Amino acid sequence: MRAGRAAYFAPLLIATQLLGRSALADAAADEAMWRQADEAVKSGDYAQARRDLDTLAKHGMVKADCALGRLVMIGQGGGRDAKLGLEYCRAGADAGDPAAAVEVAKAYLDGKIVARSPSAAAGFLGRAADLRHGEGAYMLAELYRTGEGVQKDDEVAARWMRVAAEGGDKRAPFRLGEHFYLKGIKPEERKVIDESATQAAAWYMIAAELDPDPGQRSRAKDQLQLIYGVAPQLKRPAEQLSQDYRRRLPAS
Repeated sequence: MRAGRAAYFAPLLIATQLLGRSALADAAADEAMWRQADEAVKSGDYAQARRDLDTLAKHGMVKADCALGRLVMIGQGGGRDAKLGLEYCRAGADAGDPAAAVEVAKAYLDGKIVARSPSAAAGFLGRAADLRHGEGAYMLAELYRTGEGVQKDDEVAARWMRVAAEGGDKRAPFRLGEHFYLKGIKPEERKVIDESATQAAAWYMIAAELDPDPGQRSRAKDQLQLIYGVAPQLKRPAEQLSQDYRRRLPAS
């Protein structure tokens, strides 16, 4: 009886194994084509990139949707159709691609392809931030910081800015420094309010090194000097805290 069952199921097992191997081979081929498309973009061969990305999008590669959409939106490698390109990105966002969600959010903030809607942008940025996408979390934090499209909330802004920093957005540490500075110190009174001042110094130390804007790096150094001028005793604990924060950030 067992031999009969084994003989019955053997062809099904072989078929399943063959399908699995075929799927792995297809996935490897798609990844190779993705790398080829990336190289084509870098070399300026947008027509080739567009062909490859179109193929990958049809194969169901989620990250290819918005990569193709960006080319279509600006007409690189073929005809320009901003609305169609945005729809490619929207499809990617709906399939769970955080970078695509950020692209759609930018369109809603820009207002050139679709009617400007910061609240709609916040919705898409929330999807990206939930997936710990650095730029998406930074942009969402900025909306909460300014109250555009959402109710202004500095604490929510700081939470998302922390996600942004840990997601690799190098602009976020300066904003975190600002947030904790305003909470933790009154320089005009030469007075430290609470431990937020130490956090401010720790984030400013990181910003002074990592921020992509030289002006912000300089301002971060100035703020550090101001903090230490009021409370020099914070320097050592701030350095230790900064090292702890740095361990949580992606490698530069």
